[in-house]
Amino acid sequence: PSAPPSAPPSAPSDVMQEASGDPKPAQAPMASPPPSPLKAPDRDLKGLKELSEWRRDETKGEGQPKKRKVGDLVAAPAMAAPLIVEESIRLTSSKLDAAPGVAVGDGGKRASSKKGWRTARTSFGVVTGTYACEVKVERLGKTGHARIGFGTYQCELQAPVGYDKFGFGYRDRDGRKLHDAMASCPEEYGEAFSEGDVVGMVIHLPKKVGEAEAEAGGDASGLEAPPTPAFGQVAPGSKIAFFKNGAFQGVAFEDFGQGYYHPCASLYTKPEEDPAASVVFNFGETELKFDYAGELRRKGFADLADDLKPIFDFKLKYDSALVKQRARK
Repeated sequence: PSAPPSAPPSAPSDVMQEASGDPKPAQAPMASPPPSPLKAPDRDLKGLKELSEWRRDETKGEGQPKKRKVGDLVAAPAMAAPLIVEESIRLTSSKLDAAPGVAVGDGGKRASSKKGWRTARTSFGVVTGTYACEVKVERLGKTGHARIGFGTYQCELQAPVGYDKFGFGYRDRDGRKLHDAMASCPEEYGEAFSEGDVVGMVIHLPKKVGEAEAEAGGDASGLEAPPTPAFGQVAPGSKIAFFKNGAFQGVAFEDFGQGYYHPCASLYTKPEEDPAASVVFNFGETELKFDYAGELRRKGFADLADDLKPIFDFKLKYDSALVKQRARK
């Protein structure tokens, strides 16, 4: 007798279900992994970086300053609770604040260099108020020179302060003052200073009448950064003055453009100089060596003396829960 026909190969179960009209059983969706509490989405990190840099965005030339808006920022779970912290003014080794070849030490108070002209500036600047600090010229050696002053974020770091229109400087070798030195000659001002001298610095930036402005450096705890003054709009009544070993050298600059002004120090020396040229700032974290308020009163500037504070008294405030991934270290 002939062998029974072989059975056809069985169809897959899903095909049989479709053929019989029975519904296909639903597969359970795969659970997505929980979000990491240590990392925010890339879009959020970009917003955080912008937030951390708003205080540096100063307008070049004409026009309104650009605002950093972070209203659409979605905070990561670990960043939800606000934590307001304060930052003290200091020098930093960031490439944003110190030229290549400048070494920063002593907790952000000392700057040294063995290069040509190099500048170091503080981590943030002041925009309103009357503040003082001082700089000891620690070492210049046989070939060194120094310039001390204030500059905005746009001032050139691979040049001495006062080289461009964004800086105001006081020169060691002849006591002259410099501003936009590319386009104008240094002007007679005060006494020369040298190694071992202490140069006092005072800046007065009046508040803008009729408008609420951010205090020095601003407050980054809100959803929108305060407006940055457009450089070039004159701040009437603004003044910068210098002192040599406590002696008032006069008002060096006045009625200059609005902006965030950082204390700056510039050094020059030849590479073979050893050790390097160096200066040490005292922002007021310890008592200033000289009584600048008293000297201002004796010279007829009681209005400046009454409001004068060490620049260390100002603290930059920001929400670390929003600025956890700060762009500047």
